[in-house]
Amino acid sequence: MAETGKKKLAKGKEHSGDPDKSHKKGHKQNYLPVLDERLSDVYKIRNNVLKMLSNRSDEYREQIKKHYADVSINDFEKMYSGTGNLSIHVYIYLKDTEGHTTEQCIVHFLDPSIKLDKANFLRIMKQIQQTFDSTAKAIRLIIVAPETNKGRSKSNIEKNLVIRRDELNKNNPNQLFITEFFTQDMLRFDWASHNYVPHHILIKKGSEEYNKVLSVYQKDKLAKILISDPGARYFSAEVGDIFAIEIASETAGICLRYRVVEPV
Repeated sequence: MAETGKKKLAKGKEHSGDPDKSHKKGHKQNYLPVLDERLSDVYKIRNNVLKMLSNRSDEYREQIKKHYADVSINDFEKMYSGTGNLSIHVYIYLKDTEGHTTEQCIVHFLDPSIKLDKANFLRIMKQIQQTFDSTAKAIRLIIVAPETNKGRSKSNIEKNLVIRRDELNKNNPNQLFITEFFTQDMLRFDWASHNYVPHHILIKKGSEEYNKVLSVYQKDKLAKILISDPGARYFSAEVGDIFAIEIASETAGICLRYRVVEPV
């Protein structure tokens, strides 16, 4: 759930805590054609991120429907066209029945105009950390990088993100930090909606359904799916989790095939 307390992201710029409001307050909106074209592209990718999160759980689906479903492309352009950059943030809060934050999810689109060397990356991380909810049991940070960040640049961002995640988990044992990394081209379409992708159901390690599957099948006999597989990344699967994949059969109708998530 979006919160109302103002949280500073950088000098001269604030995030109100409300969905998609990270433009400078009172700043005159300048509609730049090139920036608007890029905003339109980012808007589509942002929507695919929201679809991905909605497919992960009912809790995500409910919060996204409540706070983000009605944001049109025109609304989006009005929010960001005057900022002069594409450093865009989405905040989602999952809460338990007593109102306590169980997970704060931050989706951060890296600005393509910023050179992502180590110093700039650490500066951006420091700014994002200022918006962390200290009361949340878990904080999930999803970094979306421009397509220009490929090869060595992409590897360096991923490496530094993992290092920072491990440092946070080591220094804050009472809070779980989860990081995910995507480039925009990885999110240009919604993976789960693709015609050739069968329906995937993630079964979390240790759940009741997980134990039921293993009461019928031996884990080491199940087919494998790598943690780096697009489906595993889409659902943020962990090593040891199991996917139930619906396969259409002319004779048997819909049948399930199970795959266990394995490290690379």
